[in-house]
Amino acid sequence: MPPPTQNLNSSEFAPELFLRELKAAARTGEFPVVETLLNDYEARSGRDAFYAESLSWVARATASKGFSTEARAYARDAYALAHGQLKEEIVPASSSLALALSAAIEVEADLLLSGDGATAAVAYLHRQLEIFDAQPFRMRIRKSLHSISLAGEPAPTLDWTPLPNSAPGSETLFSGPCLLFFWAHWCSDSRTQARAVARVRQTFGEALTVVAPTRLFGFTTKGNLVEEAVELAHLQEIRQIDYPDLGTCPIPFGIENFDRYGASTIPTMAGIRADGSVAFYHAGILKAEDLEKRLREFI
Repeated sequence: MPPPTQNLNSSEFAPELFLRELKAAARTGEFPVVETLLNDYEARSGRDAFYAESLSWVARATASKGFSTEARAYARDAYALAHGQLKEEIVPASSSLALALSAAIEVEADLLLSGDGATAAVAYLHRQLEIFDAQPFRMRIRKSLHSISLAGEPAPTLDWTPLPNSAPGSETLFSGPCLLFFWAHWCSDSRTQARAVARVRQTFGEALTVVAPTRLFGFTTKGNLVEEAVELAHLQEIRQIDYPDLGTCPIPFGIENFDRYGASTIPTMAGIRADGSVAFYHAGILKAEDLEKRLREFI
């Protein structure tokens, strides 16, 4: 791999370019290059919040390519640095400290799962939830926990407060096969997933109930911050245009449902059996054929 091209002493330092080079070096196991990039950044700006986030990106990239020893070392370094800087502060889920901690926790949990098994990974994630219970990024920790352990457990309760002008719902819907589809008005992956959800609704008909929780995010498009009333009007407009099949679905409305189900990745889905237990939990897109296969296992 060629040496780093970014000049960290330049006033035009670009975080995106720096992270791209850092992750590329980590994925190919070029750890001397990784260390050169990190050391150059540290000389420029110190071991700040972005440095901690950068460590977490290295941990994720190395873990994805099977460099387990290096991934754990970078994850633990990121965790220690970010946790030390966090102190008692509550930070947005999109902040560097939150990203560093949540990514480091995900990497550690995945390594525990593959090495020591589900019991160790679940115990670790429960400890992290206790530590960071007040932080908005707890949702990502809960996602990791649910991905490992939610299947077979009773479905977390929902706040059934409906999105205005949507169909009402209640806990009785969990007495028959149900698909929960967490979506966001701004998310292109949600739009893609909505088409797959529409297909399985046609396939299963009345044998399957679809419940589609959503929430406000503070913007209409990323970076375009708006007041709640403006976002709600935008959400309703997008729902009519891009999510027409959800017109007859209950749409529980509010952030609490996303928190309980760890829906930090959009879309997130959960299949609920007729006995109210979770059949599967999935963060991210599922193709229509794969979603149908999951549903046929319990319908």
